[in-house]
Amino acid sequence: MTTICEKVKSRRDLHMLRLGYITAALNARQPVDVTAERTNVSREVLDKNYDARTDSEKREVRKRFLEDV
Repeated sequence: MTTICEKVKSRRDLHMLRLGYITAALNARQPVDVTAERTNVSREVLDKNYDARTDSEKREVRKRFLEDV
């Protein structure tokens, strides 16, 4: 039988895995809407809770995007 502590740890681990995937996808310039759809998260929730990029990482993604345009 799984204890409550084990369930909480498991949920935290899954959250961290999702957070890592979303951050990596956004840093790889995957569109936010595509990332939100693939992870079954609304864009608002993604922006508020899952986008762990720093301001400099966001700036670098924008810079690389503009260089390709």
